[in-house]
Amino acid sequence: MKDGYYYYARDSQDKKYHLSKFKVGIDQPLGLQKNLKVKLKERNDSNHGNNIKNTSLNEKLNKIASTTNYTLKVVLCQFDSSVYGDAAYTASDFENMLSGSNYFGNNGSPNDEDIYGSMDYYYSRMSNNMVRINAVVMNDTENDFPVWLTLPHYKLEYQNGTYDFYADAVAVAADSGIDISTNSTTKVVFIYAGNQYTGSLNPQAESVNNWYRMSEKYAGKGENNYDTEDPPSNLTFSHIGTHCHEFGHLLGFEDVYKNPFHTYNWCLMGTGNKNDKCARPAPINPFFRANANWFLTKSIPVPNTGLTLTYSETNPDVYKTDSNYFNFYIEYRRYLSFSEGLPGKGDGPGGLFIWKVKKDNFRQIDFIEADGDTHYTAQGYNSIFPGSENIRNVNDFTTNSNLKDFIYKFSVISGWYVDAIYNSKVFVHNIGDPADTITAIIGCGNNWFGTLPNDITWAGNDITIAGDVTVPENIILTITDNVTVNFEPGTNLIINGTLNTQNVTFSGAEGANIIFNSNVNLANGTKNISNGSTIIFNDNCTIASSASLIIDSNSTVEFNATTNVVDGTFQVGDSTIVQFADNIGLSVNGQLLANNSTFTGNDNPWIVFNSYFEAGDDFHAKFSNDLILMFNDSTTLSNGAELEFLDNTSPGFYGKTKFKNGATCNFSTNSTVVFWDTTKFFAESVTTFGCSSIVEFKE
Repeated sequence: MKDGYYYYARDSQDKKYHLSKFKVGIDQPLGLQKNLKVKLKERNDSNHGNNIKNTSLNEKLNKIASTTNYTLKVVLCQFDSSVYGDAAYTASDFENMLSGSNYFGNNGSPNDEDIYGSMDYYYSRMSNNMVRINAVVMNDTENDFPVWLTLPHYKLEYQNGTYDFYADAVAVAADSGIDISTNSTTKVVFIYAGNQYTGSLNPQAESVNNWYRMSEKYAGKGENNYDTEDPPSNLTFSHIGTHCHEFGHLLGFEDVYKNPFHTYNWCLMGTGNKNDKCARPAPINPFFRANANWFLTKSIPVPNTGLTLTYSETNPDVYKTDSNYFNFYIEYRRYLSFSEGLPGKGDGPGGLFIWKVKKDNFRQIDFIEADGDTHYTAQGYNSIFPGSENIRNVNDFTTNSNLKDFIYKFSVISGWYVDAIYNSKVFVHNIGDPADTITAIIGCGNNWFGTLPNDITWAGNDITIAGDVTVPENIILTITDNVTVNFEPGTNLIINGTLNTQNVTFSGAEGANIIFNSNVNLANGTKNISNGSTIIFNDNCTIASSASLIIDSNSTVEFNATTNVVDGTFQVGDSTIVQFADNIGLSVNGQLLANNSTFTGNDNPWIVFNSYFEAGDDFHAKFSNDLILMFNDSTTLSNGAELEFLDNTSPGFYGKTKFKNGATCNFSTNSTVVFWDTTKFFAESVTTFGCSSIVEFKE
């Protein structure tokens, strides 16, 4: 009997009958067992031994201290003439929830609900067994039932801030002789009676004091589930989720559910503490875990043809990369253990998670939604990669991505707003199917490799071709002005789609190639290909509209399809070789410039000059190997110009040709040369004809 009423018994344990909340003669005892038999309830928590009664507090603390890193002191508080602690819950119930070793299924749940592990078990998983928690109820107990401390005011008076909950809880604990001292490994939780309230009774941690508060019961998030002691039918013993969240603050983790970024139910420190009615909270985001040295992130090899990520809740594969303003963490999650409570469970096995962390503000942690929808209610299997939307690629230019560096500022008038946007230069491509492992090509910074899955723009800084880059059909690679594209040795830029550039420099390396397999139309601006590159045209190329294609020293150009220089400039540098495939040629209506360059081919290659051609003092070229040359307009060789026609070449000069003083033109063995209207100019130049050359002069 208590408060003048008899109560129905709810169960029996410890050779005692325990009271339910139903009053005899007033309440109908719905849902209670019948024919109760008294039994001894054994505890399965190995951290606490065999639940020996009347053990002194010091003995309990000593038992915990031998096997734990963190001691969590539990202080239970009820309210004056308002809300009392539920007489059905034992001290063991609270201790098991927070640090029991066998808190699974409905074993140990005072309301017979499904549970998935204690808070200690949760943190042992998150920390790779580096954090262990053992809880002990500090209140006096009577046969394992706690004697709740009674605070001097009503619950609503604490909720509305009239009185300070912590101040009164600390004072009452001290008056009761309860030791609530703390240190770096000793924390306190104040659990207040009844349902969770908002306002000044919101669950809250105070790291400076090493304590937090939480409610005895919880009904889940929803209408009328807070701020009432006439609760909905789903009000039950509180599960571990919010305890884990608030204890996370005591470990140094920040809230990540506030603007401008959100992690929602994907992270414990977002709103993931509420997953499965707080019984199966979300794992902690990998940045917090790695920053706590609970596991080591992996660096990204450059290039890679695909990385394999293996699922592990305790020691996950997490690849870290960064942009100018953010760090990115890529991990593989499956719907197992605590991840089973994540949004989208039941729709697929799992997938890649991508997290974005502001370097100078750890509260700005964003969960990258695969479908780009960041609404709280839209979370599901569509939010992860590849997920229900089958999204296999993400970069700065995919329409579903917010990988870009969004730089936010805060205004007291309008709140958070986007102040600037930069490319992150992070990409995750070719995401495989989730199974025991998952694969993906992951790249970062200015290093690019792999097949571009969508239109891409390279801008701002230098770009490195770190591995073969392929631009597929119907894909546009745009390179903005003044960007330099650097090649690692042996790498290829393969254009099967469209290259859209103006003033760009391609800086080659040994064995590096630029391969055009589709029609190339170079219009406007300068394309500078330098330092030993090989550029291969496997389809027609047009250099038009004042464009310049400049091939610098020690490079090779291969024309496997006809190229037209229309109102543009084609320039080749020192020791560069221009090769023509069989029956392939170069039609010049603009300018051809060469310096110590060689033009060559095998079977009927040709170069046709359809516009005025002038070779200045920096024009030095060799034409060899059966090359056919046709100068269809006037030709002038100025002082210092050098043209050398090697074996078996066949040049024809069909316009007015001037070989000025100081110009050199050599025709080697077996050349066939035809001149029209040029005889009077030979006296000014140095012109030689090799043995067996055939020279014709026609008017």
